[in-house]
Amino acid sequence: NQAMRRIEVRDPGLPVQRVHPALGGAYTTWVEIDGQRMLARLLSFVDGLPLYRVKYTSQPLRRDIGRALARLDVALEGFAHPAAGHTLLWDMQHAERLRPLLVHIAEGDGRSLVEQGLDRFESEVLPKMAQLRKQVIHNDMNPHNIIVDAENPDVLRNILDFGDMVHAPLVNEVAVAASYHLGQGDDVLEAALDVIGAYHQHNPLASDEIQLLPELLNTRLTLALCINSWRAELHPDNRQYIHRNSQRAWANLRAMASLSRSEIHERIALVCTRELNA
Repeated sequence: NQAMRRIEVRDPGLPVQRVHPALGGAYTTWVEIDGQRMLARLLSFVDGLPLYRVKYTSQPLRRDIGRALARLDVALEGFAHPAAGHTLLWDMQHAERLRPLLVHIAEGDGRSLVEQGLDRFESEVLPKMAQLRKQVIHNDMNPHNIIVDAENPDVLRNILDFGDMVHAPLVNEVAVAASYHLGQGDDVLEAALDVIGAYHQHNPLASDEIQLLPELLNTRLTLALCINSWRAELHPDNRQYIHRNSQRAWANLRAMASLSRSEIHERIALVCTRELNA
């Protein structure tokens, strides 16, 4: 609630979900439903279409997503909350903790790719985490949390779901968001670069953050595959839903593995330089 209120104050034009006070002025209130006492809050929703229902995203929309996320992070800069340090499975800064979940992925080339991804996170990213700038981030800019105009899906209408917020390296925010735009065409990186470039134009990334982005994009894919494989075994009746995005994640992981990290870094650095010089 406090994060959404801060965003509303610092960037009132940003299209994000709003929280509204009850009649007494509090942002949470107790209500009774079917004899049960529950804590309730009032959130705004807009008409539109969840992005996951749009087959292909356009470059203008992807750039809008990058810009909106950058504005959100600028609005949250300096924000603090006691709950921001909570333990979250989807918190990429602790990806090494998911290694025990590898047993839930079938043995073979796939598991090896995921294991290699965790190895590189531990060797290439983890030692540098302490030096990265950190703040509270949204941490879940996935297509289910983005609402677009139903008549014109190139138009961003709203950003939802602040339930996965954590205090983490800022660059993780960019990696999470961009990872959902990997593999939208023959070039695995092209669409994701639109998100990264537009973000960088509004909230520039430092060179050490750009350097880690190739590995962080890969880490997000390995994170999703570990968690979803584990959850699918826990809930076999819901396996199809849990794995709804896994086929694409595997394809993206393999496509990323076919590129050198230096090539990925060069392309990210180039688009970031171009944005600042535009």
